[in-house]
Amino acid sequence: SAWLRFRRIGFSAAFGRPAHPWTEIRDGAVFGSILYGVVALAVALPVRWLLGLVSDHPVSVPESLPTALDPLGWGLAVALVLLLAPVAEELLFRGILFAPVRSRFGLAAGIAGSALAGLAFQYERRGNLVAPLAAHVAFNALGLLIILRT
Repeated sequence: SAWLRFRRIGFSAAFGRPAHPWTEIRDGAVFGSILYGVVALAVALPVRWLLGLVSDHPVSVPESLPTALDPLGWGLAVALVLLLAPVAEELLFRGILFAPVRSRFGLAAGIAGSALAGLAFQYERRGNLVAPLAAHVAFNALGLLIILRT
């Protein structure tokens, strides 16, 4: 964070200061949950169907987590999925990448350039990283729940 403040003037402004952080968290979590459903239905199922058409072998989902994790391993996996990955990705894609690309090439390029249009839209609309971060956590949490149930 200190390095970013020194190297990128105005970096702290990317975080924003939400007036109502719990509202941002709630709205972000709802958006992330909806986004998960959209991605699963609109992207994952058609891709799986297309792969099934072009493959000689049955299409199966690869194992996401090792089955023989001890409690510490599970705790680290959950912390990585729900805390470290969302924070790191949101800082990189929305906190660092989005604003410069948007200011130089426009909103559409900023959204496309920062990878997930839904979360970039949340960031642009809200002006802080709380809602997209909560959306990212909710998205990952739903994925983790599905992985754990299988």
